[in-house]
Amino acid sequence: MAVTQTHATDENASIESLSDREIRALTEVMSTLDDQGAVADNPSLYEVVSSSGKSYAVDLGGDEPRCTCADHLHRGKVCKHIHRVMFATGIRHIPADFDQDELDDQLGEHITEGQPRIAMTDGGVAAPQPSSERKDPRDDYILIGVDADGAHHIYRTKDEHILVVEEGTVAQNYDLETTHKSVNDWIDFVQSRVDGGFETQHLYKTARGALMGAI
Repeated sequence: MAVTQTHATDENASIESLSDREIRALTEVMSTLDDQGAVADNPSLYEVVSSSGKSYAVDLGGDEPRCTCADHLHRGKVCKHIHRVMFATGIRHIPADFDQDELDDQLGEHITEGQPRIAMTDGGVAAPQPSSERKDPRDDYILIGVDADGAHHIYRTKDEHILVVEEGTVAQNYDLETTHKSVNDWIDFVQSRVDGGFETQHLYKTARGALMGAI
């Protein structure tokens, strides 16, 4: 299991803030796949296989994440399988005070896009760690910033999507390509909102319109 330490801040980056489902997502034996079978051709679809051999499909492509398990379908909960995918791909950061010896050894092992990340709570900035499997040198998920409501705005580079994550759930999912927008446009949009822009920002524009990390 390759776990990257990053200085990306997370207001809830504490083991005390984790729910039982989130803890189980980190510690139980599960495999998360993004390049095999029915999920191979869909960048937002993942297969999670439990220790019992049962397989569940997790889809992060809609306005809200979905899973085929009973906990999500019948109880309407953000289940451990959804949390597992978000931790395994780095969308969610693992709290800095979480005992790494308790992490499942397979966390992120079969993921080709993204990797697990440990959140450091020292107030630093996101540290890009390119995936060796990708020709694109950028990180799979880049934190743009945290807005006034505490939502995390994340740039998913592999398919040019903006994910707005609220309390561990993908609340909004925007496709930049289909709307002919750029990350620069998204930053301008958030900063111009009447309810406040970014409280903390990790990705900025240069004068030439290119993106750069916060210093």
